[in-house]
Amino acid sequence: MSNQSYQARKRKWKGEKGPRHVRLYHWMTDSPAWRSLTALDRAMYIEMAKRYVGEGTNNGQIPY
Repeated sequence: MSNQSYQARKRKWKGEKGPRHVRLYHWMTDSPAWRSLTALDRAMYIEMAKRYVGEGTNNGQIPY
């Protein structure tokens, strides 16, 4: 890993969206609905979330 600080990397991304990631909030993973999912269901959620581009660009077009 580079010695660049987080702030330096953040400045570099200014005007860009930065690296893509899938964010799982604690409130979501602590919910009864999430806990009721199997490991395979959770993995599928993460895979589908990776394919989602955002801003409505691929709405209804995430194949599986």
